[in-house]
Amino acid sequence: MMGNNDIWFQLTILLGIALSSHFIVSRFGQPMVVAEIVIGIIIGPSLLAIITDISLIAQFAQLGAIFLLFAIGLECNLKEIYTKKSMIIATCGVIVPWIFGYLFGLMIGQNFATSVFIGAILVATSVAVTAEILMEMGQLNKSVGKTIIGAAVVDDILGMVVLTFAVGVSGNSVNFVNIFLLVLAAGLFVVIGAFIGARYIGKVLMYIEAKTTKVEHSGFLFAVAIMFFYAFIAERIGMSAIIGAFVAGTMFSGVVLKKEFNDAAKILSTLFAPIFFISIGLMVNFKLLGNGGMSPYIIVLFGILLTLIAIITKVVGCSISARAMGMPTKDSFIVGYGMSPRCEVALIIALLGLSAGVITQDIYFMAVIMAILTTLLVPPLLKELLKEKKKMMLKKEELIKRLMTQKRTTP
Repeated sequence: MMGNNDIWFQLTILLGIALSSHFIVSRFGQPMVVAEIVIGIIIGPSLLAIITDISLIAQFAQLGAIFLLFAIGLECNLKEIYTKKSMIIATCGVIVPWIFGYLFGLMIGQNFATSVFIGAILVATSVAVTAEILMEMGQLNKSVGKTIIGAAVVDDILGMVVLTFAVGVSGNSVNFVNIFLLVLAAGLFVVIGAFIGARYIGKVLMYIEAKTTKVEHSGFLFAVAIMFFYAFIAERIGMSAIIGAFVAGTMFSGVVLKKEFNDAAKILSTLFAPIFFISIGLMVNFKLLGNGGMSPYIIVLFGILLTLIAIITKVVGCSISARAMGMPTKDSFIVGYGMSPRCEVALIIALLGLSAGVITQDIYFMAVIMAILTTLLVPPLLKELLKEKKKMMLKKEELIKRLMTQKRTTP
């Protein structure tokens, strides 16, 4: 077991194990994120207990998620991300899980306020997990990737609204004015921070780059400072810091220094992102199962049932709405399935509910099981679905080339 003074040794172990796992997992064609989470569970308090106190590495883990979403934002065209289609898909992907999460709460004998909170836990998609898979498969700039990322970001905003409502219900004081102000603040942040920021801050960046030619990468340092500022603003509003980093990334996606920024951001995300995904596994301590009074077997059973509800409701809500918006059936299913991972945001909401006494320790563990299982189960199948889609596209392109060749050679 390691104490608080072993932070550098802990980071050495985390990065060393993450690098080793990449060699092993790549041979089997599985997503890296899955291996990193499993490693976290193995070396954490649940099994080997090599690392039991993650408070010191939590900030490094947060950096991993922030740099990852900043790098992804750099790849995204803002106008193609925030569309009517993304908003409708996100809305349906929030309402369906929330309703069925609420019904699940009632089914296991919980009161109205607790059931509403359980529904809130199921709402938020893990942007970091899905984005990592899309980037790994080279699908970030494709139609499906853009739709998933856009919907996931809108999903985070709607998740705040659901959480605010759930907290209000638990305290018997739902304030619709606060909910309206929350949505307004989030909307203005995205619009002003991204669109206006891209127009004016981009010019400031180029001015700094031109005036500081003797300082290497001064433009990127300025961009990173803006990224942290946006992460700060996002958290102050009530959003996830990683959404602020993503918005900052989209703001710089059109600058002429984009390639330099991309290379630097990918190096930083490669360094810190594994720590973030391993820390998810480290947060799990299954040795505490049953401390809330309920049988550990019942908790696991309900956790698995909650996982099925989480995946099915996201797939149904998002894929049906995507199909209604004109997407092909297979693409619609990929969007729905890609929106299914719940991870950091679900765990944060669950921890908030536990701290406030809205949910019990047993329900918290059900949420933990759901968050971990959706994060572990979704990436491998999503990777296979994207791989199959890529093969179909290549076959289609090859067929078109053949037809064009035949047409030219036919007299």
